[in-house]
Amino acid sequence: MKNIKYKSKSFLRYYSQNRMTWNEFYLSERIILERVIKKFEQGINIIDVGCGCGGLGKALSERFDNIHSYVGIDYDDKQIEYARAYNKLKIPHEYRCGDASVFSDDQKYDILISFSCIDYNLDVTGMLTNCWDKVKPGGYLITSVRLTENDTINDISRAYQIADGKEKANYVVFNWKDFLHMLTKLENNQVDEIEAYGYWHSPAPEITVVEYDRLCMSVFAIRKSLNVEMEKTPIIRLELPCDLLIKEKK
Repeated sequence: MKNIKYKSKSFLRYYSQNRMTWNEFYLSERIILERVIKKFEQGINIIDVGCGCGGLGKALSERFDNIHSYVGIDYDDKQIEYARAYNKLKIPHEYRCGDASVFSDDQKYDILISFSCIDYNLDVTGMLTNCWDKVKPGGYLITSVRLTENDTINDISRAYQIADGKEKANYVVFNWKDFLHMLTKLENNQVDEIEAYGYWHSPAPEITVVEYDRLCMSVFAIRKSLNVEMEKTPIIRLELPCDLLIKEKK
């Protein structure tokens, strides 16, 4: 799987100081996390793909009492070192330094969360598929995604963010229908529920190059069928702007 190994020190600077408490996460993230986590009884196992400095694990462990364990994985060794040193949780937890596109074990999780990670990779489809494989039947994949009513862009020469003034990160934008189609094809149609919450927001002008002046910043929760042998027609609930869903491509 071809993905970029970002080396920018700006990630450590940002994630060690931000997104450490519940209220520092985006509204879309908090709404979907609340809805999904409250569906479970005690004993949830969570893995956080692209965990940065582990702030999400800290926020979740302080807010919810039904989480049994948390695993954070990130390729950036400096951020993992920070998490290990400063984010000691009250629940069993582990911070792993490694490539989140290639998991080193067969364990599966009740909830896999990946914010600001999957849609910064070159191989978005491969990354999404690999994360989906780590979800237990009856579990959820929760991920952030940028949506548009226009054409999908997955081309680092056309859409990217700049870190430290020099390093480019792929900035994937999906036509919302294209993204839904991708989800419904995950692992032989094992998706039985898709829920999303999102809102319009402008890309950060100082660091983002993209031809669209607004994007629907969204978070999706995708549930894996308990009966993985039987194909499902997913139930879809989208709390997204109406003008995203009714406009045709330009």
